Amino acid sequence: NGVDSNYLNVVNNTFTNKLGMSLSNFPAIITLTNTPNSLVKNNIFYDPLTISIWLDTSSKKGIDIGYNCTYRSDGRKPVGTPYPHDLWMVNPRFVDIANGDFHLQANSRLIGAGVTLSIVKNDFVGVSRPQGTGYDIGAYEYSAP
Repeated sequence: NGVDSNYLNVVNNTFTNKLGMSLSNFPAIITLTNTPNSLVKNNIFYDPLTISIWLDTSSKKGIDIGYNCTYRSDGRKPVGTPYPHDLWMVNPRFVDIANGDFHLQANSRLIGAGVTLSIVKNDFVGVSRPQGTGYDIGAYEYSAP
C-alpha cells in the first residue's frame, strides 16, 4: 500500500497470490491512496484475486503504469483493464512455481518485454539488466545457462 506518498516507484517485482483466498478485505496487489506521480512498471502479477493495481483519484495524477504482466493460472480473465504495453493473460512461465523459483524459463514472453528503467541496474539476485535486447518483466533477469 502506498499512502500519502509522492513519486513512489514499484518496478521489476514478482507478486504472487493463492487463488481461493478470502475477498473480504478487497485484496488488490498494489493500492495507491493519495500517492501521485508514481511509477509502476515491469511487474508480474500472478494469480491476482481482484484488481492488480487500485488507485484513488488523487493517485492518478502523474501516474506512469505499463509494461506489466497480469496472469491467472485458472484461465479466468483478470479484473480490470490492461495499461499500455501490458501483457494480459500471458503465462510468465516460471521455472518452478511450486517450489518458489520465479526465474523465467527460456521460452517466456516476458524476456525482453519490459521497458528500460535507468533506476533498475540489477535484478533481485544482482544480475545486471539487460542481459539480452531489453529488460525482462519481473524480479529476475533471464540469463542463458
